[in-house]
Amino acid sequence: MKEIMKKDPNKLIDVIKERVRHVDYTEDTLRKDIIDYIAAKVKGQIAPYLRLARSVRRGYYPKWVEFQKLLEHFKLQDTLTRENNYSPIPERVLNHWESGAVLDLEDHIFFFNLLHDKEDRKYNRLFEESFEGWARPALVTAFDRVDIEKSDREIVAYVSRVFYTEYVANRAKSQGMQRKRRNDKWEYYYVQDINDEDFGHNDVMQVIFQSDREDYPSLSVIADKLTKNQTQLLIKLYNYVRDDVSLLSTERFYKKYPHKRMNYKLVSEKLEISYDSLVKNIQRMKVRID
Repeated sequence: MKEIMKKDPNKLIDVIKERVRHVDYTEDTLRKDIIDYIAAKVKGQIAPYLRLARSVRRGYYPKWVEFQKLLEHFKLQDTLTRENNYSPIPERVLNHWESGAVLDLEDHIFFFNLLHDKEDRKYNRLFEESFEGWARPALVTAFDRVDIEKSDREIVAYVSRVFYTEYVANRAKSQGMQRKRRNDKWEYYYVQDINDEDFGHNDVMQVIFQSDREDYPSLSVIADKLTKNQTQLLIKLYNYVRDDVSLLSTERFYKKYPHKRMNYKLVSEKLEISYDSLVKNIQRMKVRID
């Protein structure tokens, strides 16, 4: 099994895919080999995304309650289930004297079978998207890097760790997110479109001060806390960024300002300001503003 990780990783991943789809790993007794432990890790990451399939139920809870009451009324709650598509309806019910209630039951069965089918189709789409798009390439990377001479426990731990990192990165990328390293951790965020209307005052200040602060006061309020020279510098930097917002495409803007952060070295050269002086002044301004 370990050798297959290197020789034919996708064959092993196909096995993992089947186990992720069909095995309930909430029961530890079902984890019998290293593939089960890896599959359980994969399922743990995919499962929250698959819950999005439940969105098709939204707005139908009152109707579901009515359905459950009908099943209980005819003592069918343990007989007719989603697994058997709520069929067949027993003869004793079909011939019941409450024909109106029987018709209501049939209508509810028809409705919820359609709803369950819609949910199942969405679930399958989400499963294929998350496994093939995010999990499979993450597992390929993990299997490529793992040392199969290690113990089973070490292999599972290493594969799980690499898988998790790669899976999250794959998912973020596919959803239009980027990542940045902060305090030895990866943070994921959506890329903001760069235009004069959406890129506001607070965004410009975040670029200048390389900060995630969400409540920068207006320039006039900030100016009251700064020296005259600091205010002039801040306005110069502010206008510099604002000009780039107007002139650059979103792609070019983020190339110049990675993760919405100003490159002080580049800006000092463009504005012909001493780099050391620029950095020190920005640090002093930040202390006064904070």
